[in-house]
Amino acid sequence: PAAALQPDLPRSTRDLVWEADKNTQQHVIKSGTVDKLVLRLTAPDYVPPTYLNEFLFTFRSFLTCDELLDRLTERWAWTCEEHAGSGGGDEHRVRLRVLNVVKTWTSKCFAADFADNAALL
Repeated sequence: PAAALQPDLPRSTRDLVWEADKNTQQHVIKSGTVDKLVLRLTAPDYVPPTYLNEFLFTFRSFLTCDELLDRLTERWAWTCEEHAGSGGGDEHRVRLRVLNVVKTWTSKCFAADFADNAALL
């Protein structure tokens, strides 16, 4: 996932489309496949702080809450199973990213996504 997840890459790189932000001139994700968006959300390298909030505000247009939780669970499992110990510490950073996504998601979106969904609780 290394090349496709670098935030400074211009335009499109394997399942992610980047564009320059008009105000900051930083490259931001314009679109991507669901798996690449979640992979980017939990990448071990730098993730812009605004990306998590933007993702949480928009993911319902292409994922259900259950599907997002499944993908985050898969991402966590990836760090614990066959890839454990092979990433030079990336597994630990990915776990922290997954935990941060879940923590932020539950704190900012509890009423919308969790209060009436017993399966997520």
